[in-house]
Amino acid sequence: MGMGLLALTLVVLSIVYVYLWITQLVQLMVFRDNDFPGRNDKTLWLIIYIVFIPLAPFIFMWWKSVYLHVQKMERNG
Repeated sequence: MGMGLLALTLVVLSIVYVYLWITQLVQLMVFRDNDFPGRNDKTLWLIIYIVFIPLAPFIFMWWKSVYLHVQKMERNG
């Protein structure tokens, strides 16, 4: 019983992580090239997603929240 519950928990967590990874990758791809401060930033983010598979969505979520906050502050003066 305990091993089955552990296996089910691992499967559910894996599905949630894959969903998170895919949604963050889609959000990255929705950004235009002009939305990034550097010329090759979108390409660099894709490389980060490939190399740092376990951490990439969390790093991108952090960067996205900080970057969008800075953009909002710049627009508001």
